[in-house]
Amino acid sequence: MSEYLDSMLKEKIVSNSNPFIVISDNIQNDDDTWFDIMEYDHTDGRLWINNQFKKFMSDLFAMSVLDIIPFMTKWFENRFNVEVEYTE
Repeated sequence: MSEYLDSMLKEKIVSNSNPFIVISDNIQNDDDTWFDIMEYDHTDGRLWINNQFKKFMSDLFAMSVLDIIPFMTKWFENRFNVEVEYTE
């Protein structure tokens, strides 16, 4: 799963503007909207993970969403050198 998430970042947009780290996907459609996948807030240590992405990862790796969340949280902490206080 770590390898998948690492490779996923190569195709995503990562913005690190204080106080947020945001991983987004640029959806190519008429209004060129952005689809946020994860967002970390340095002010309170909150990591938000998009529900559709949690479901996608759960289906891809045949794990429950409840099991996927701690894994993705730990991956995010290690990848971006932050400490997550809680995940939404």
